Amino acid sequence: MPEHWCRIQRKQLHREIDIYSHLPLHPRLVGVLDCNKNGNDTSLTLEYMTNGNLALYLRNNSVTTELRAQWALQVAQGVAMLHAHNVIHADLKTTNLLLDTNLGLRIADFNGSSLLGNEPYLLESGSFYMPAEWRKHGELGCDIMTDLFALGSCIFHIATGKKPYEGLTDNDIEEKFAKREFPGLEGVMFGDVIRKCWLSELESAETVLEALSTEARDVLSNPDFPLKVLG
Repeated sequence: MPEHWCRIQRKQLHREIDIYSHLPLHPRLVGVLDCNKNGNDTSLTLEYMTNGNLALYLRNNSVTTELRAQWALQVAQGVAMLHAHNVIHADLKTTNLLLDTNLGLRIADFNGSSLLGNEPYLLESGSFYMPAEWRKHGELGCDIMTDLFALGSCIFHIATGKKPYEGLTDNDIEEKFAKREFPGLEGVMFGDVIRKCWLSELESAETVLEALSTEARDVLSNPDFPLKVLG
């Protein structure tokens, strides 16, 4: 591999190690087993997630309404924790959400994320990318609202089993979103929350979590459900 690309990969891996070092232990994070930032020997070893990523699990398995609700709440909880510690993920998508042995959701892949206001190294794409003209810091910027937009798309994927506008090109998806042409949400669990995430009508991931928790209690007729799945 050319040295230029090696330097970029080391830079991204350093960012990921810095973020894991900055964040507290949390049930929505993958555990760090070992890390090293010494020169060319930079490395990061994470806990193995036995059930792979959420996108593949949704594609290959039958999923109950309760499990979909659990994952929606857990990803919102994880994003809220990141934002509380000044981390913007900047590449939230269902392939970056991993499932542990008990099918608990963990947020992963911080090698392009923003830490303490630093510029991100990567950004969302396709179904998870807020249209460039909506982004306050330009097409390459990120902030809480861009993460919440991607969070809405993650919740849509969780609720329906498909990404928003799955099968279209990234450019076509962005064009539709920019025109406020959203996938149909009628009858979709958490549809109102998803729409508000896309339209930046919820100011924080904590607010998203509260709205999801209220709907989950009603849908599942279980007032204790949020507490059970959030730990």
